[in-house]
Amino acid sequence: YLSGGMFLQWLLGPLSDRIGRRPVMLAGGGGVFITCLGILLGQKNEVWFIITCLAILLAQNIEQFTLLRFLQGISLCFIGAVGYAAIQESFEEAVCIKITALMANVALIAPLLGPLVGAAWIHVLPWEGMFVLFAVLAAISF
Repeated sequence: YLSGGMFLQWLLGPLSDRIGRRPVMLAGGGGVFITCLGILLGQKNEVWFIITCLAILLAQNIEQFTLLRFLQGISLCFIGAVGYAAIQESFEEAVCIKITALMANVALIAPLLGPLVGAAWIHVLPWEGMFVLFAVLAAISF
Protein backbone atom coordinates (compact mmCIF):
# COMPACT_ATOMS: atom_id res chain seq x y z
CA TYR A 1 0.00 0.00 0.00
CA LEU A 2 2.73 2.44 0.98
CA SER A 3 4.82 1.46 -2.06
CA GLY A 4 1.89 2.34 -4.28
CA GLY A 5 1.49 5.59 -2.38
CA MET A 6 4.91 6.77 -3.47
CA PHE A 7 4.86 5.30 -6.97
CA LEU A 8 3.43 8.22 -8.98
CA GLN A 9 4.21 11.21 -6.77
CA TRP A 10 6.76 12.57 -9.27
CA LEU A 11 4.23 12.58 -12.12
CA LEU A 12 1.02 13.80 -10.52
CA GLY A 13 2.11 17.35 -9.64
CA PRO A 14 2.99 18.29 -13.22
CA LEU A 15 -0.06 16.38 -14.49
CA SER A 16 -2.36 18.38 -12.21
CA ASP A 17 -0.66 21.60 -13.37
CA ARG A 18 -1.48 20.66 -16.94
CA ILE A 19 -5.05 19.29 -16.69
CA GLY A 20 -6.20 20.79 -13.38
CA ARG A 21 -6.37 19.74 -9.74
CA ARG A 22 -9.97 18.53 -9.69
CA PRO A 23 -9.72 15.83 -12.39
CA VAL A 24 -6.58 14.40 -10.81
CA MET A 25 -8.13 14.40 -7.32
CA LEU A 26 -11.30 12.74 -8.62
CA ALA A 27 -9.23 10.09 -10.41
CA GLY A 28 -7.45 9.29 -7.14
CA GLY A 29 -10.69 9.08 -5.14
CA GLY A 30 -12.29 6.97 -7.85
CA GLY A 31 -9.28 4.66 -7.84
CA VAL A 32 -9.62 4.03 -4.10
CA PHE A 33 -13.34 3.31 -4.52
CA ILE A 34 -12.83 0.90 -7.42
CA THR A 35 -9.96 -1.03 -5.82
CA CYS A 36 -11.90 -1.43 -2.55
CA LEU A 37 -14.80 -2.88 -4.52
CA GLY A 38 -12.38 -5.09 -6.44
CA ILE A 39 -10.97 -6.56 -3.24
CA LEU A 40 -14.47 -7.25 -1.90
CA LEU A 41 -15.89 -8.79 -5.06
CA GLY A 42 -12.83 -10.94 -5.63
CA GLN A 43 -13.41 -12.72 -2.32
CA LYS A 44 -16.52 -14.32 -3.80
CA ASN A 45 -14.39 -15.97 -6.53
CA GLU A 46 -16.09 -13.97 -9.28
CA VAL A 47 -14.00 -12.46 -12.01
CA TRP A 48 -14.72 -8.81 -12.64
CA PHE A 49 -12.84 -6.41 -14.81
CA ILE A 50 -13.02 -2.76 -14.04
CA ILE A 51 -11.78 -0.47 -16.75
CA THR A 52 -10.03 2.63 -15.49
CA CYS A 53 -6.56 3.64 -16.48
CA LEU A 54 -5.64 0.06 -15.59
CA ALA A 55 -7.71 -3.10 -15.85
CA ILE A 56 -7.80 -4.61 -12.39
CA LEU A 57 -8.29 -8.33 -11.98
CA LEU A 58 -10.16 -8.86 -8.76
CA ALA A 59 -8.47 -10.46 -5.79
CA GLN A 60 -8.88 -14.22 -5.69
CA ASN A 61 -5.53 -14.91 -4.03
CA ILE A 62 -2.92 -13.09 -1.99
CA GLU A 63 -0.97 -11.93 -5.04
CA GLN A 64 -4.00 -10.23 -6.53
CA PHE A 65 -4.89 -8.77 -3.15
CA THR A 66 -1.37 -7.34 -2.86
CA LEU A 67 -1.63 -5.88 -6.35
CA LEU A 68 -4.94 -4.20 -5.50
CA ARG A 69 -3.46 -2.77 -2.32
CA PHE A 70 -0.58 -1.39 -4.41
CA LEU A 71 -3.13 0.17 -6.78
CA GLN A 72 -4.96 1.65 -3.78
CA GLY A 73 -1.68 3.23 -2.76
CA ILE A 74 -1.29 4.69 -6.24
CA SER A 75 -4.78 6.17 -5.87
CA LEU A 76 -3.68 7.59 -2.53
CA CYS A 77 -0.73 9.37 -4.10
CA PHE A 78 -3.10 11.20 -6.47
CA ILE A 79 -4.78 12.76 -3.47
CA GLY A 80 -1.54 13.47 -1.61
CA ALA A 81 0.38 15.00 -4.51
CA VAL A 82 -2.44 17.21 -5.71
CA GLY A 83 -4.04 17.94 -2.35
CA TYR A 84 -1.18 20.07 -1.08
CA ALA A 85 -1.06 22.12 -4.30
CA ALA A 86 -4.83 22.59 -4.26
CA ILE A 87 -4.68 23.85 -0.66
CA GLN A 88 -1.92 26.33 -1.54
CA GLU A 89 -3.98 27.69 -4.41
CA SER A 90 -7.22 27.90 -2.44
CA PHE A 91 -6.29 29.54 0.87
CA GLU A 92 -4.27 32.43 2.24
CA GLU A 93 -0.76 31.63 3.46
CA ALA A 94 -1.54 31.48 7.20
CA VAL A 95 -4.54 29.20 6.73
CA CYS A 96 -2.66 27.15 4.16
CA ILE A 97 0.17 26.45 6.63
CA LYS A 98 -2.30 25.21 9.26
CA ILE A 99 -4.16 22.96 6.83
CA THR A 100 -0.93 21.60 5.34
CA ALA A 101 0.41 20.83 8.82
CA LEU A 102 -2.82 18.99 9.67
CA MET A 103 -2.66 17.01 6.41
CA ALA A 104 0.99 16.10 7.07
CA ASN A 105 0.19 14.92 10.60
CA VAL A 106 -2.63 12.72 9.34
CA ALA A 107 -0.38 11.33 6.59
CA LEU A 108 2.29 10.47 9.17
CA ILE A 109 -0.01 8.98 11.81
CA ALA A 110 -2.28 6.95 9.50
CA PRO A 111 0.28 4.23 8.64
CA LEU A 112 0.96 3.82 12.37
CA LEU A 113 -2.66 3.68 13.52
CA GLY A 114 -4.05 1.76 10.54
CA PRO A 115 -2.77 -1.67 11.60
CA LEU A 116 -3.88 -1.10 15.21
CA VAL A 117 -7.38 -0.05 14.20
CA GLY A 118 -7.54 -2.94 11.71
CA ALA A 119 -6.55 -5.45 14.41
CA ALA A 120 -9.28 -4.11 16.68
CA TRP A 121 -11.79 -4.09 13.81
CA ILE A 122 -11.42 -7.81 13.01
CA HIS A 123 -12.43 -8.68 16.57
CA VAL A 124 -15.78 -6.98 15.98
CA LEU A 125 -16.52 -7.29 12.25
CA PRO A 126 -15.04 -9.27 9.33
CA TRP A 127 -12.03 -7.75 7.59
CA GLU A 128 -14.02 -7.29 4.36
CA GLY A 129 -16.06 -4.68 6.22
CA MET A 130 -13.04 -2.38 6.26
CA PHE A 131 -13.07 -2.28 2.47
CA VAL A 132 -16.81 -1.59 2.46
CA LEU A 133 -16.16 1.34 4.79
CA PHE A 134 -13.27 2.58 2.62
CA ALA A 135 -15.40 2.28 -0.52
CA VAL A 136 -18.30 4.16 1.07
CA LEU A 137 -16.02 6.95 2.32
CA ALA A 138 -14.32 7.21 -1.08
CA ALA A 139 -17.72 7.37 -2.81
CA ILE A 140 -18.87 10.12 -0.44
CA SER A 141 -15.71 12.15 -1.03
CA PHE A 142 -15.99 11.64 -4.78
